[in-house]
Amino acid sequence: MKKTSSLFVIGAIATLSIFGAGCGKSSTPATPTPTKQAPTATKTPTPVTKPSSNPAVITFGTDNVANTTVNNELTQILKNFAQTKSFRTSFSLPSSQGNVSTTMEFLRPNRFRGMMNIGSLNTEIIVVDANVYMRTTGSAWTDLSNTDTAKPVTDTLKNAMGGTNSIDKLIVDPNTVVKKEQDTARNCMQYNAVVRTPQGTPATLNICAVDNLPKYVDVTSDSGRLTFQYYDYDALFLIEKPM
Repeated sequence: MKKTSSLFVIGAIATLSIFGAGCGKSSTPATPTPTKQAPTATKTPTPVTKPSSNPAVITFGTDNVANTTVNNELTQILKNFAQTKSFRTSFSLPSSQGNVSTTMEFLRPNRFRGMMNIGSLNTEIIVVDANVYMRTTGSAWTDLSNTDTAKPVTDTLKNAMGGTNSIDKLIVDPNTVVKKEQDTARNCMQYNAVVRTPQGTPATLNICAVDNLPKYVDVTSDSGRLTFQYYDYDALFLIEKPM
């Protein structure tokens, strides 16, 4: 059980890192920003009828030209996310031990609860300030606050909640080409772009938004796509120390 518990804590750190940015690093080198550039005329997004690989998606064509209106929409979505006080997110993915289902609760600025289910094993982790607690199926809570595991978990949590790795810290430049699509299958508006992190590195951002807040964030890596679903914005729930 100890080995499985340790793996969950490591998994929690990795999950928080992915969640915090809500994006994957792009393999494309960052393009230097020109010092001067003629203003680009704003185009009103209009649906196009060209074939799509996903028939549930309607593309708003920009002809690979930055669209001020669309860029402002994405920027506002990121700002709205930064102003939320609480939210939940969940995802699932297959593994060698069975399907992994995870639900995470975030209560800004410093409280987190993560619940992971792998087959018949349920694991829960709670973080309050610098305190970290964990339990698995059939076991009592374990206080990990004074262990080597605690600091990377709490540091990663802080970044996910509003630090440099949070999705609301991503930068949409005026010249960024944002692809806007209406995803009728998921009933949300999708924004795809290569944006910048606060450190200046490029990052691929895929957000599907409803009511100007993220509903889905798609993270693409070499192993495939992982989709985080967001919900219960500003919901009232408590995350307290269990012991």
